[in-house]
Formats: sequence, structure tokens, C-alpha cells
Amino acid sequence: QPVEGLDVELSALERAWQERIASTLDAATLTVPEGPRTGAWTAGAGRQGVHTESFGRMLAEMQHLHRSHPGTSW
Repeated sequence: QPVEGLDVELSALERAWQERIASTLDAATLTVPEGPRTGAWTAGAGRQGVHTESFGRMLAEMQHLHRSHPGTSW
């Protein structure tokens, strides 16, 4: 939802975010993972149920931890 009085050009914000993420990943010698739809990761795809194979494994592991240690705070 847009906030009244706050004018943000999303394309400029995305460019700045992409540059920041790219430099951070480069410093860590990492790359952006390939996505299942267009061959590149896209913001919002997870909300549409589109996830990478590695996300499924990570989610299963985190669910296992949560169920194995009820009441634990992280």
C-alpha cells in the first residue's frame, strides 16, 4: 500500500537494492541463485509459491528444529 506523502520510485529503489546486494554477494564470493521461472531470482516469487529446491530443504530443516524444541526462542 502506498503511504500518503511518501513518493518512492520503485525502479530506482530496486536498482539501489540490486547494487547493494551484488556488492555484498561479490565480497562474500557468492552469486544470486537461479530461479525456477525466468532463470533469475525475482523478488515476490516466494509469495506466489515459487521456491528453489534448496529452500525446500532449508524449510524442512527449520521445521524439524522448531518441532524438536518446542517453546524455544531464537
